[in-house]
Amino acid sequence: MRLFIVPTLGTRVREAREALGWKQDELANASGVSQQAITKIESGTTKRPTCINALAKALGVSVDYLETGSANASRDDPTIEAESYMLTAKSALGESISSMRAINKSRGKPDNEIDQPLLVRAFEISLRAKLTGDYLTAALELQDIKKTQK
Repeated sequence: MRLFIVPTLGTRVREAREALGWKQDELANASGVSQQAITKIESGTTKRPTCINALAKALGVSVDYLETGSANASRDDPTIEAESYMLTAKSALGESISSMRAINKSRGKPDNEIDQPLLVRAFEISLRAKLTGDYLTAALELQDIKKTQK
């Protein structure tokens, strides 16, 4: 059962691109990076792209966000910082919903049943992990939630 996914540079590029409503070719046009290179980055084939600065600029996020998931964006541009935080929170929310569904399934409840306190707690854990980079503690905390929810 999947409780927590550690995002990669590729998933952050894809999420940022999708948040803009772009297809890969649109990101390619905006960044000057080939669509083939973007496909390789998003699939995880390319782990350390040399074009990361161009991608970050086109996506309106910081290089730090793409590399680490940290919402600490460039302090020179508050719109980039806000967008990085929004993408981080959106990703954390998606992971917390997945965690809540997995916990519901393990408890024999419908996976789409909303347990608000559980969802809030899972979101807090996921967002803290994304902001600090401490995914191990987050995974352990989610395991603790699963145990206490039985």
